[in-house]
Amino acid sequence: MKRLLQDHWPIFLLSNISSLTNLLLPLVLVRILNPSEIGVYKTFFLYLTVLPFLALAGGPVHSVYYWIGLEEKESDQYIKTSWLVTVFLSSFILLIGLPLAPLLHEKFHLTLPVFIMLLVSGFLVCPSGHFPEACIARGKKAYGAFLSVLFELLKTAGFILLAWWYREIEYLFSYFFLMMILSFILMTYLGLKNNALTFRIDKAKFKEILKYSLPMSLASALHFVIEKSDLLILSSTLSSEMFAYYSLGCLIIPPLFILDMSVQKVMLPKISQSFRLKRNDDIKREFKKGVSDIAYLMIPSFFGLVFFAPQIVELLYTKDYAHSALYLQIFAFSYLLMIFPHDAILRGTGKTQTVLKISLILAPLALISAYFLSLTYGAGPALIATLVIKATAKGFCLKASGEMIGKKIYEMIPLRRIMEFTLVASCLTLLSYSVKPYFENKLEWFLITAPLFALFYIGYFQRPAFKRALDKIRTS
Repeated sequence: MKRLLQDHWPIFLLSNISSLTNLLLPLVLVRILNPSEIGVYKTFFLYLTVLPFLALAGGPVHSVYYWIGLEEKESDQYIKTSWLVTVFLSSFILLIGLPLAPLLHEKFHLTLPVFIMLLVSGFLVCPSGHFPEACIARGKKAYGAFLSVLFELLKTAGFILLAWWYREIEYLFSYFFLMMILSFILMTYLGLKNNALTFRIDKAKFKEILKYSLPMSLASALHFVIEKSDLLILSSTLSSEMFAYYSLGCLIIPPLFILDMSVQKVMLPKISQSFRLKRNDDIKREFKKGVSDIAYLMIPSFFGLVFFAPQIVELLYTKDYAHSALYLQIFAFSYLLMIFPHDAILRGTGKTQTVLKISLILAPLALISAYFLSLTYGAGPALIATLVIKATAKGFCLKASGEMIGKKIYEMIPLRRIMEFTLVASCLTLLSYSVKPYFENKLEWFLITAPLFALFYIGYFQRPAFKRALDKIRTS
């Protein structure tokens, strides 16, 4: 129990509660809504993610992990003011979006009321998420993660019930819109009560937060373009039905994203504090540990996604979406890239301009390559090009991080652990394939071998923990 309350585990474990329910969404929605409606659903939530990036509103929220490295009294002032900066930047979504709504909604295959709900929800995303992030940064990891989990649980449960009952996608958008409004009211109240936000403007701190967060926000927006360039381009060039096949193939596995997020949220404050104390070896050690923690689950997941892709697609989406399997096999490589939180050191030390410079070069290249490749060769090559540019961005950022702390890239990466994870996952994959001829049904083969794969993999690396537990039982 003590171990679960340390490091990233409270965030990871609590967030996985909601992620398990989120995994049910495609299982239900693809069996109720037609592929065109699934395409509209994917488009809505793709651009809901885009809007805060365009407004550069995410930077002030995540800056709390930087300000927490200051002395407590000063840190509190910066964290409270960062909420005001978040609201200020988010307001541009409405100021620019609402006047243009009558002109833009058809381009995104959305009705005008749904497009307005998208804009308002986009405005509320970052201000509503500020208080949970502040709690995590202050060390209240379980509480902050719980607040985020609660929203996701209610959202997922509501989506499933409404889709099942009404079988019309507009009800899902209306429910989400109402939830965003209520979430904003609740999180603002809790933020005021817990001294995490203020309505008083400290001009000096406001400007300083903008100075720190805007380069980071712009870099994040450009990084998002690099990450999602294929989806942004294909959402307008493909039909809603074909976009559904493609986007479902780019399977988001919430536990893996939550693992990456939770490790970084614990890592960043430690890197920030070590940087202020000029302890570069501590920065290297924290980064190396973070990479190892992420790789532990990311590497076997990659093998599973590549080799079990057709069965995963059939199980989640039915045989009607079999075309998504190829995209899933290609997209699996993006999870390998997630092993390296390439900009963690640069963000934790305030050197966000380096990330910005790299992203400024690669983001336009990502859009251009995705556009021309999709028109000439199709969606698959566009996805491959996006992965190559992602890897390039990570390489440049890791190189810059190493130079800043005086370390080589290989010194910051736990090569031995990564090789060990890869070797065990490879062996288990070969074993899984060796028994495939003994099953008449491929889906049955997957349902039996995939859990055994996970069980043996985790069991192998948790041997010391199991041994300690047995010794403790024997001696008690």
